[in-house]
Amino acid sequence: MSLPFLRDAYPLTTAQQAALQTDKPVFVEACAGSGKTTTLVQRYLHLLWENPELNPDQILAITYTKKAAAEMKHRIQHLCQAHPKDGHAVLAFKHRVESQLHVAQITTIHGFCKHLCTEFPFESGLLPNMGLLDNDEQEHLFLNSIDTSLDTLKKTLDPGLVRLVSDLNEVPLRRILLQSLHQYPNIELLQTTPSIKNTYQQLLEGLDPDLLELCQESHILEKQLLRITHLCWEQYQILKQNACVCDFNDLIQAAHRLVADDEIRQDLQDQYRYIFVDESQDTNALQWQLIDTLLSDQNPRESDKLFVVGDRFQSIYSFQGSQPEIFQNLIQSGTADTRHLVSAHDNFRSDPQIIHFVNGLFKRLFDHDKALSFPPIKAYKDDTSKPAIELGLATEHPEYQVNFIASWIKDYIQNKRGTYDDICILSRTKFNLQTLYTALTEIGIPCRQHSGTGLYE
Repeated sequence: MSLPFLRDAYPLTTAQQAALQTDKPVFVEACAGSGKTTTLVQRYLHLLWENPELNPDQILAITYTKKAAAEMKHRIQHLCQAHPKDGHAVLAFKHRVESQLHVAQITTIHGFCKHLCTEFPFESGLLPNMGLLDNDEQEHLFLNSIDTSLDTLKKTLDPGLVRLVSDLNEVPLRRILLQSLHQYPNIELLQTTPSIKNTYQQLLEGLDPDLLELCQESHILEKQLLRITHLCWEQYQILKQNACVCDFNDLIQAAHRLVADDEIRQDLQDQYRYIFVDESQDTNALQWQLIDTLLSDQNPRESDKLFVVGDRFQSIYSFQGSQPEIFQNLIQSGTADTRHLVSAHDNFRSDPQIIHFVNGLFKRLFDHDKALSFPPIKAYKDDTSKPAIELGLATEHPEYQVNFIASWIKDYIQNKRGTYDDICILSRTKFNLQTLYTALTEIGIPCRQHSGTGLYE
């Protein structure tokens, strides 16, 4: 049952109501726009209401970004503001939550690991004065390590390796090394990770036919790329040490060292009565090993502490090493006796025409994969009957794409369909955005580029 002071103001859907259950672990499949933050906040407050002895610092809520964590905390704070109609019990509850919210662990996985390292500085093995690299700084060090390693390899005594490095197209070589570093130490996935596999094929296209045949028969290229990546990784460690900085993976590794200590692990298991994991499709095995350890030493994913929210169809961070198959396995394993599985496919955000388009497109895209059959989304917004989707087909040539987008924007403005402020352009890569920004600015289309923000911000 939802909280009495929220029941009328914020009525829950059937799925959101089901997500409040606490007798077993709860796994929620939630599509975009389904009110995930509302579900997380309602469950958070529900636990505190139903358990008067429970404090906010005993609930660990892990989000993917700092922004999501801040939004969740802000909503809790807003809902706990006193209201003239509140009775004594509700006022006391709101005061209890609000007065302790400053110690609540609503954070990213890396923020939580940093908290642990601060709490146990000596045991963590990290220097107290170490700086933390953001994503742009890490990429800069990655590129430096690649340049240094390739320069070193060109001076090596191994003639075969020298020829291989010299014959490869340098642009895709640097790209595949950068992608491999992002996924290190799981770079054995060289030929199965789509982004790396595509770049790998580009590398093969630039090889001498004789060398190409040798690489394909003996897999020498994969082996040498792994070797080069190891060298780049070692160089990256040296650069970090010289700069007295650590990265997000260092924080995860430090947290693993801490929970390996029996006393620390037991204290943490006792402290966190409930654990939320949001955007679970963007987590990886190393992060889940840590979460499992915090849950229980025995059958952690059957613990009633666990609450997981995710969507297999919103996983876009495989280039950062996320493993959506973990969430896939979570919702497919177990039975109704061991866990609650909740499907939240109600969309409160998008125009019905957009939902209709997405349902049709995704059904066709995933129909061939029984494990990833797409559940149709239900639109809750009223249909405006205005065209919501326009498809533009362009070649892969960047100049043509820029001209196409510029032409569409000019038509949109000249026909008074709206203003420049109505338009947002999304791109898969920062490089494409920079090219587009420069081109649009040169032809007089006003625009602002929002970039440089860290991935976990």
